[in-house]
Amino acid sequence: LFVLIERGYLDRDPATDEIALSNRLFELGMRVPRARDLVEIATPALEALSETIGQSSHLVVLSKGETVVIVAAAGPGDINFTLRLGYRRPAAASTSGQVILAFRDGADSDSGLAAIAADGFLIADSHDVIGVTDISAPILDRKGQAIASIVVPYLNRREARPQHREALAALLATCRAISERLG
Repeated sequence: LFVLIERGYLDRDPATDEIALSNRLFELGMRVPRARDLVEIATPALEALSETIGQSSHLVVLSKGETVVIVAAAGPGDINFTLRLGYRRPAAASTSGQVILAFRDGADSDSGLAAIAADGFLIADSHDVIGVTDISAPILDRKGQAIASIVVPYLNRREARPQHREALAALLATCRAISERLG
């Protein structure tokens, strides 16, 4: 433990003496060419998407059964719902994770995931926040396997009609463009 703490892989909380993973492994993972390419290509696309739809957007990948936010783009509005980089959640308990799982081998054995794959996206109430509708679609490789997903936590505001379908159309176009650029 001492060596891992000294090298920055673990952090020790001085108040409680508890040990937790640092962001060092996340940073190392981002140095891998495929991950770096994904981030470099997706970042301007997410920024453009968020500007177009007026909502924040997040690029999510899977790591050890959890979703991990690797890019976040805030929308131009006065109120946004944005997750911090590195935010983790069990894949099966998140909209973005379900979308990635739906486009992986073996997903057809689960009827819920098969339905997501058939639609090509998922629109669902947030698992955590009332008034937020998650809109998510996959980024696919050449074989049709998901390498990531983008989720838009759409804030449903009292004074405005939700434009989920319009946001979905822009999201699907963004995912296709990123997939094509990645080859």
